[in-house]
Amino acid sequence: MPTPFMCHECDTPTMNKNGICEKCESTDVLFNIKKEPTLKGFDGTKADAKRADKNIKACPTCGICWEKDRDATTSVSNRSRGLTVYLYYENFPTYGKQIKQCPKCDMRSTKEPKRSYV
Repeated sequence: MPTPFMCHECDTPTMNKNGICEKCESTDVLFNIKKEPTLKGFDGTKADAKRADKNIKACPTCGICWEKDRDATTSVSNRSRGLTVYLYYENFPTYGKQIKQCPKCDMRSTKEPKRSYV
């Protein structure tokens, strides 16, 4: 005869291989065995793509995509010196990205002298 499992929730014997008895299984629908909330219909790749569309911008001048690196910018050494770190992506799709001039092109345009053709 098979040995019963002990329920992860109430420690009663159960024959279910998932380790949760029928009573606890019916009341604990939104949680998996490790007590982590499960998100119905959550697709990590779609969420990552939406986050990329929100954070990554396309530069109209040089044609590359860029974003502010939050982790490197908020590190102690960069924060104390007041540095902002940017990530640049070449050959990156620009579809759905916000159009904004990158810091490199912005710096170049402020350093170049204005030419007058008179």
